[in-house]
Amino acid sequence: MSQLSRPGVLIVSVDVDSADVRGDLSLQRALNSTSVALLGVLANHGVAGTWAMSDPAHSLMTDRLLGDDLPHELALLGEASWAAPTMGRARFSRELGDRLQQAALRGVKLGTLAVREAAATHYDVLVRAGLSVLRSASPDARRAAWWPSALRSQPANMAQAVRWGLWQVKSTWHNFEGGLMASRRGIDRSAAQGGLITWVLDGPKLVSGGASVLRLVDRVLAYAAKRREEGRLQISTLQGFADCQLRRRESAPAVSILRAEAA
Repeated sequence: MSQLSRPGVLIVSVDVDSADVRGDLSLQRALNSTSVALLGVLANHGVAGTWAMSDPAHSLMTDRLLGDDLPHELALLGEASWAAPTMGRARFSRELGDRLQQAALRGVKLGTLAVREAAATHYDVLVRAGLSVLRSASPDARRAAWWPSALRSQPANMAQAVRWGLWQVKSTWHNFEGGLMASRRGIDRSAAQGGLITWVLDGPKLVSGGASVLRLVDRVLAYAAKRREEGRLQISTLQGFADCQLRRRESAPAVSILRAEAA
């Protein structure tokens, strides 16, 4: 498929919880109940999502997601207390490593760090830790030097390669900014341009929104599923998208410097 005809991509990324709700048992139960309901909505449309948790090793959703029929991705939700841009390298590395190790002991391998706002730019730490995706609100605008020239002109909101094997993805939508019609227009624009939409759903806001918000999610996903059936849209997890980008990069034809100069 040529770049002009490449379909758009929709990623559904759910921020299940946050560190500041751990002491609130009633909110934890409400988050779990809402997450289970959301899981059912995604299942209705055959959509696998990326579920980011502040503590995947001990989250109530971990076993349910691992046992689901769809290939959902579990991700680490980075809190501002250790993943903010001002955070020092040593603490960032320590906090990240501790959480990844605890998740590994639970049998969960994580490949994505999701941050609600801007993230610390310790990219080499993420690569050494085995992560391949950083989801944040403010991606680094620089292109990696090795990015193939044939792929440098990307549609808006595409992922950016900040290190070999590490992709930074911008959060495009948060919850329901603009409403249902704006969401549908965004999906159509992505389908037409081959662009990327990373739709972030916030667990606590889903709880406060109740059943009406879940119905909106259902309607948006129904619309996205229709575009997927038409071949105009792909729906992926963050890790699945990064894997696809890497395969594209590896399959891009090499350009000889000698031929380029001769031309």
